[in-house]
Amino acid sequence: MTWLPGAVMVIALLALMCGAGLGFWGVDSRDGRDWQALPREDRPRRPRARTIGRVIEFTDWAIEILGKADRAARRFNPDARVRVARAGNAGVRSELTDVPEPTDAVSEQNGFSLFVEEGVEGLVDVVEPHDQLVLRPLGSTPSER
Repeated sequence: MTWLPGAVMVIALLALMCGAGLGFWGVDSRDGRDWQALPREDRPRRPRARTIGRVIEFTDWAIEILGKADRAARRFNPDARVRVARAGNAGVRSELTDVPEPTDAVSEQNGFSLFVEEGVEGLVDVVEPHDQLVLRPLGSTPSER
């Protein structure tokens, strides 16, 4: 990758980190159409995920970290959402998407919503270094900051 000036480099890095399919540039990568140019009523309907029950909880620290990611992503794409998915044996990861998987649940949190992969159950918490998300059993004691 060649070095790009300031803001362009930040945008390019965000696009690389988030992967294809988010439509950051207004193009839906699945079919190549510029859906943002269409009137809202003519845009393709996005599948809706169901509302989540009490099988997942988030610590205040996790909500803070995930909320920052949500706000940053939505500056580039208003439809972008954070998705919490399984990672490895006992972990979780966050990823950005604008379309939930058909089995994803929706969790409403302090002014934003996120998608949660089916089967993710427990307490989503954060540990150092680098604000890593971890999944603990429900009712666990949150990490100290």
